[in-house]
Amino acid sequence: MTLPFENDTRTITKKLEKNSLKADKSRNILIIITIALATCLIMTTTLYFFASQRKSLNDAAGRYQAIINEVDNDTITKLVNDDRVQVGVSHLLGLVSYGDYKLTVRSMDETLMKLAKYPDLEGELPKSINEIAITKAFLDRAGLSKSIGDTISLNLGDGEKDYTLCGILPVENSNYSVFVSQSYIKNKISEPAYSAYIRLNESDGWSKAAIQAELSTLCRELEIQPEQMQFSTYYFSLIEQRSSQYITVIAFISLIIALACTLVIYSLFYVSIARKTKEYGKLRTIGATGKQMKRIVFREGFHLSRIGIPIGILAGAIAGYVLVPQGWNTLMVFVIAAVTALFVYLCVMIAVIKPAKIAAHVTPIEAVRYMAGNNDVMSNSTKVLHRSLSAKNLAFLNFARNRKKTALTILSLGVCGILLMASSAYFNSIDPLAMARRSFPYGEIRLELGDYGPQAHNSEQYSELQKLNLLTEDFRESILDIDGVEEIKEYQGTVLNVRMPTGDIEPIVSDAYTPSSQKLLEEYLIDGTADLQELLNNNGIIIENGPQWKETFGWDAVIGDKLLIEVGGQTLEVKVMGIVDANIPYGGYDRVSSLHNL
Repeated sequence: MTLPFENDTRTITKKLEKNSLKADKSRNILIIITIALATCLIMTTTLYFFASQRKSLNDAAGRYQAIINEVDNDTITKLVNDDRVQVGVSHLLGLVSYGDYKLTVRSMDETLMKLAKYPDLEGELPKSINEIAITKAFLDRAGLSKSIGDTISLNLGDGEKDYTLCGILPVENSNYSVFVSQSYIKNKISEPAYSAYIRLNESDGWSKAAIQAELSTLCRELEIQPEQMQFSTYYFSLIEQRSSQYITVIAFISLIIALACTLVIYSLFYVSIARKTKEYGKLRTIGATGKQMKRIVFREGFHLSRIGIPIGILAGAIAGYVLVPQGWNTLMVFVIAAVTALFVYLCVMIAVIKPAKIAAHVTPIEAVRYMAGNNDVMSNSTKVLHRSLSAKNLAFLNFARNRKKTALTILSLGVCGILLMASSAYFNSIDPLAMARRSFPYGEIRLELGDYGPQAHNSEQYSELQKLNLLTEDFRESILDIDGVEEIKEYQGTVLNVRMPTGDIEPIVSDAYTPSSQKLLEEYLIDGTADLQELLNNNGIIIENGPQWKETFGWDAVIGDKLLIEVGGQTLEVKVMGIVDANIPYGGYDRVSSLHNL
C-alpha cells in the first residue's frame, strides 16, 4: 500500500526485478528445476496414496458384503423381497473332471453378476435345462472355438450330453466354470440349498461395524443362524480407510522434499545476493530503500515459483494418473494441486526471507567493504607469501573467500547425497529372490488344489476337493520322473471355517502341526508354547503374528483367545497357545497351525 505522501515505486521495482532475473539466467533455471521437481514429487506422492484409496473404494462400490450359506428357497424369497438388501443367488453343484483339470458347475443370476463385479457377459445366462454359459478361460484351455448358439458336449456329472452355449463370461486366470440354469438345478435336486450373496442398499460410506451390525440384525429377523453368514473380508479390506496413515507418510515425505528444496533455493539466492552486493549498494546510493530491496528479492522468488510450480503440478498429475488411473478424480486432483502449490510456494518464500534481509541491509559503504573484505580474506588467511598457482590451491582460496557460501554449498550437496544414498539403499535392499523364497522356501514350483489354491475356497468346497484325492502316489511318482525334479516336499493341511473373537467367520487355510514341523515352529516362536503334547492336551493352536488379524478382522491376537472352528459339520472350540513370527517359511498352508488330528 502506498501512502498519499509516498511515491509509487512499484513500476521501478518490477523493472529492477526483471533486469535482475535476466542477469542471472543459469541460477533461475536451477531454481525453476528445483521448484518443479519438488512440486512434482509431492504431487505424485500425494496423488498415488489418495488415488489408491479411491481405487479401492471404487472397486468396493456395488460389491456383495456377505454370503449366507445353506439357504432354502423360502428364505431366498424373503431376502429377495426385502427392500433393505440386494441379493444374488447361486447353487454350487460341485466339480467335474474335464481332461486333466476340474470344472466348477454352479448356477448364477443377474444380480450376482453385478454384485461379484464380473465383466459383461457375452450372450445371456442359461434359462432352460439344456443351456449353459462358460468362462472364456475354459474354452481357451480346452482349445474349443465356440460362439454363442453353438452346441457343446460336456459331462456335468450325469453323462456326456449336448448343451447350447448361450453365454461366454470373458474371465481368464484359470477360472474354469460352467453356469447352468435354475431349472437344471431343480431337475437334479428336489430341495436345493442356495448361497445368497447380499449387499445393503445405500450403504456406501458406512463403517465395517455398521454394515455387519445391520446384516446380523437382518439374519436374526429371518431366523438365519449366525454361523450361516460369512462376511466378505475382501470387501471390508477395500473400504478400510487409511487416511491417517497416508497423511503421516505424505507429510514425512513432503517435509524431506521441502527441506531439500528450501535449502537449495536458499543457497542459490544467498550466493546470488552475495555476488550482487556491489549492485545492491549502488541501488542504495541512488535512493533505493531496504524495503524496496527486499521486495525485489521476493518478487524474484514469486516469479520463479510462478514458472516452476505449474510445471511440477502438470508433471505430477500425469505421473499420478499413470500410476493409478482407476483412482483418478478431477476434484481430488484440483484440491491436491492447490494444496501442493501453496505448500511449495510457502517453502520458496521461506527460503527467500534470509537472502531478502541480507539484500535489504546492504549499504553503499558495505558494498565497497565487501569487495575490499574479499581481498582482506585472501591476504589475512594466507601466512605464506607465495604459493604455487595450482588448481587445488586456487580452489581452496576461492572457498576461503566466503565461508558461509561454501558451508551452504556443502550442506546442499550433503542433503541431496543423503537422500540419494538413502533411497538407493532402500531399493537395493529389496531382494526379489529372497521375497520369492518366503513363499517358495524349498523349491521353485508349488502344486495346490483348486483354481487359485486353498485360499480361494471355503471349508466345504476344499473338503470336496481333498476327497477326490488328486495327489496320489502314482501322481507323485510321475512328477519325480520328470527330468530335473530332485525332490518333493509334501504339506498337510486344509481350509477351516474359523469364527474370530470379534464374531467374523472366515475360511482360513491351516497347516497341520506334525512332529516334523515342531522344530521350525519353535525357531520362529514369539510367545506361548510350541510343545505338541501340550497343544494336544489343551486343544491348542498356533497362529502367525501377521497384520491381517488386526487389519481385516479387528482382532488383536493374544495367548488364551478362544476360536470356534468348523470341521466336517462339527464345531470345535480351540485356544491360541502359540504365536509365531510372520516370516516363518511358507508351509504349504499358513496363518493357522492346527493339530494333525483336528
